[in-house]
Amino acid sequence: MKMKKSVSLVVLLAVMIIGVNVFAQSTTAYVNSLSVKKTVWIWKPGEFGIKQGITPGRVTIDPQNDTLYVSNQMSDNISVVDLKKSKVIKTIKVGRYPTGIAYDQNNGMIYVANYGTNTVDVVNTETNSVVKSITVGRKPAGIAIDQNTNLIYVSNETSDDVSVIDGETNKVIKTIRTLPSLAGIVVNPKTKMIYAVSCFGESVVVIDERTNNVVKNIGVKGLNPVGITLNPKTNMIYVTNNDGESVSVIDGKTNKVVKVISVGILPTCMTVDTKTNTIYVANSYNDTISVLNGNTNEVVKTIKVGSLPWGMVFDGSRDMVYATNGNGVSFIDCKTNSVTKFVRLGYQPFNIAIDSKNHIAYVVNSEGGNISVIDEKNMSTVRTINVGPALMDAAVNPNTDTLYVTSLSQVPVVNVLDLKTDLIVKKIHLLPIYGLYSRPIGIMSNAKTGKLYVTDDWGNSVDVVNTKNGTIVKVIEVGKKPYYLAHNTKTNMFYVTNLYSNTISVIDGKTEEVVKTIKVGKHPIGVAVNSITNMIYVTNLRSNTISVINGKTNTTVKSIKVGKSPYGIAVNARKNVIFVANRLSNTVSIIDGNTNEVVKAIKVGERPTGMVFDPTTGMLFIANSLDGSVSVIY
Repeated sequence: MKMKKSVSLVVLLAVMIIGVNVFAQSTTAYVNSLSVKKTVWIWKPGEFGIKQGITPGRVTIDPQNDTLYVSNQMSDNISVVDLKKSKVIKTIKVGRYPTGIAYDQNNGMIYVANYGTNTVDVVNTETNSVVKSITVGRKPAGIAIDQNTNLIYVSNETSDDVSVIDGETNKVIKTIRTLPSLAGIVVNPKTKMIYAVSCFGESVVVIDERTNNVVKNIGVKGLNPVGITLNPKTNMIYVTNNDGESVSVIDGKTNKVVKVISVGILPTCMTVDTKTNTIYVANSYNDTISVLNGNTNEVVKTIKVGSLPWGMVFDGSRDMVYATNGNGVSFIDCKTNSVTKFVRLGYQPFNIAIDSKNHIAYVVNSEGGNISVIDEKNMSTVRTINVGPALMDAAVNPNTDTLYVTSLSQVPVVNVLDLKTDLIVKKIHLLPIYGLYSRPIGIMSNAKTGKLYVTDDWGNSVDVVNTKNGTIVKVIEVGKKPYYLAHNTKTNMFYVTNLYSNTISVIDGKTEEVVKTIKVGKHPIGVAVNSITNMIYVTNLRSNTISVINGKTNTTVKSIKVGKSPYGIAVNARKNVIFVANRLSNTVSIIDGNTNEVVKAIKVGERPTGMVFDPTTGMLFIANSLDGSVSVIY
């Protein structure tokens, strides 16, 4: 009996060893066979000139060099557009989330308010380079310049003040305390009055430029005011009421609201044609620009433009208005009030969602504001779905033929698309919950429950959305700046990367509560799950590592060194192989899940970001954000 047991044990061990070796050989053979078999071009190289940024926002003009400067809020740079050629000639790296932008004719400098770094960058227009960075208040949003005094005024949203910069020394010489949550700001050089919008105060703060004192707070009679402009010739001030679908008109002599004009949905920025006293209002939600007659204060025309128009500026030398929208800038002729030209800034494939059931890949073109649809059978783009600018992530529900797409723009929405018609059937609007402080990024669809899980990096939460009625049914607090999330369908656990907390939040899908917070590397961003082994893999952007987490114990068991700035991550669960997109190395690292070692690196396109694996075809799709391509590995 003992002998039989020994023999059986030997045989069992032999079988186990052979099985492990066969599995290892299978994994090795699979990894060795992997290569880029196809490159699908979303746009042709050089089609849009210099590669551009994400979410074109505010604009200003340098009349001396006949150039237009556009602040790209989500890619932390400035686009320089040659107005004669209508072509982008350069991009300039600035601070995080550049918003307000203005040109100072006294020194030929561009001033850029960086919302995310609490700075104002000074750009030399001759060299198109940043020559200085000035620390101001918290969350600078708007910039106004008095060309007569060469003073720059910066509205700081969360420090509730205005920073005054001397244009000669480029130093802050004064800080003026005001009402909370400042947004837009303008100055009238003739009357020496500064006007700053207080969102939460629903008023306009009036500051005397000569004394730097607040002299008046004007209630705007509208909801959530954000944008402001004025006509110095008539001394009339115009304020957009973002939630009120209106523009308040203020008489600068009396500091009183003389009229409230109904416009489009979610009006934001404005500009004035001082020659004809015409005001142009960007209505972000319904993709239009309202044209107001300043003499009668009536809407005289509505101009259809691209998705989510935002920033605008008037060019008096050409009688043109330049409006940022969608993936570029619309040129509007002020004589005819019609769009005569559109300068496209590119597509920038950023993320990918997969429909394994129908073998379709949906490429999220962040800058292009659209979705490229790739048929896996013929490896080509079969159609393009227009959605809106600053798209970030997508999720497919194959049971309902629905695609959900998050928008990173300042109008936070989840776009719901019917894939049978390619039409947006609903916009799940998160603004009523968080006001201006909501920004959806990562998204995941649970086909079984019909719920959506959306990360809100400004609210530090995960929003649980009922897709039937489009309402938020629960808000789960997680770490700082949550980005992406993954779901283990077998254990019903969700894993959320918290970029600024350097942690992973583990959410129980049944209770929808955080059950564990796990420490990982610096700036965790991507996350993927192997449901078979119950192992979780996290890309640490600044550590250049992958954290391996055991799903049973919710502990980090290993840190794997990969390429520079690992971003997207995907898993082939059956082969137990992990794929990592290294954004600054332009490679995909292949990790053997049995040994947790990098066994191969495959060269792909420029700046690989999002990736997705199709288990039915064995194809891996990687979005290369800077060269406009998708690499297909199998």
